[in-house]
Amino acid sequence: MERLKLHSQHLLADLFEIEPEKLKDVDAFLTTLKESAKMVGFSILSEAAIFHSENSYSSTIFLKLNDSVARLSFHSYPDTGFLAFDLFCSADADTDKFYSLITDRLLPAIVRKTTITRGIQN
Repeated sequence: MERLKLHSQHLLADLFEIEPEKLKDVDAFLTTLKESAKMVGFSILSEAAIFHSENSYSSTIFLKLNDSVARLSFHSYPDTGFLAFDLFCSADADTDKFYSLITDRLLPAIVRKTTITRGIQN
């Protein structure tokens, strides 16, 4: 049996104590996400936004990227200043740069970041 040689990375991040207004303005927030993705070299192929309640600014945003496996997802909770996001992409993408661009723009007080290598490595 031949071994699968898929090698990608998965960045997971939790950002706490973000100013709620930075997450409530969904248009500005989406622009920040797209600009950051483009600065790392991704093109946006498609996007979808889901708003969780009429009385809440909480949302989930998905971006499908040009990399064959790449996608971004963001889950924002402005009322608590919390954002969770993940970036799944090829091994050569600069996830650290993307992470820095997002945190530099949103300025969370507390962050938790994990990067996982996916697939079999030789």
